[in-house]
Amino acid sequence: MMKLRGATISSAALILGMLVYSAWAWAHLPAGAQLTVHWSVFGRPNGAAAKPVTLLLMPAIAAVLVGVFLGLAPRFEPRRAHLVASRRAFSVGIVATVSVLAALHVVVISAALTSVTLRVALIPLVPAVIIAVLGNYLGAVRSNFFFGVRTPWTLSSELSWERTNRLAGRLLVPLGLIVALMALAGWALAGLATFVALLVASMAVAVVYSYRVWRDDPQRSDIGRQAGI
Repeated sequence: MMKLRGATISSAALILGMLVYSAWAWAHLPAGAQLTVHWSVFGRPNGAAAKPVTLLLMPAIAAVLVGVFLGLAPRFEPRRAHLVASRRAFSVGIVATVSVLAALHVVVISAALTSVTLRVALIPLVPAVIIAVLGNYLGAVRSNFFFGVRTPWTLSSELSWERTNRLAGRLLVPLGLIVALMALAGWALAGLATFVALLVASMAVAVVYSYRVWRDDPQRSDIGRQAGI
């Protein structure tokens, strides 16, 4: 059995914290309140939802994702031994995902409680930090179908998987740090644009690189050839 006790406890604590904050906010918000749940890139509210939906949606999504990652992923992963060997990075990925949802949950509810204007410049801060953290672990992940840079070439060549994920990790760490610094400096649109542009560029480079390594790997499997690649 795949042991992910740390990820289970951390994720459960985050979800419990989200529910506790929701319960506290429930008592301080009007019964028929419509809470802002979406903002434009300029920080202006442009979407709202009923109080029950706003207070319970993020905890519910987090619980479902944790159930999928901790329950279904290890059970149905064809390369389960590789996932077990990568359990530290996998655990970080799970906790990081729940942390992003928890941070968004706190931001949305806090904005409703205090009636403050959301600082749009800080929107990319949390995912930028998470990207940097995940990038630090990506190079240690072994080939699997749930976590890492998964292309037809990385999944049919251990060499391609190893080198591609190591490269992706080296790209994501500075990407996350750069965008986080931009967010803290208050560069709203520039931070958002940089985050999207660098993330897309990094993934494109990783995909192309995965093919080139696969092409030159004499020990690659026939999966790619069978797919017509």
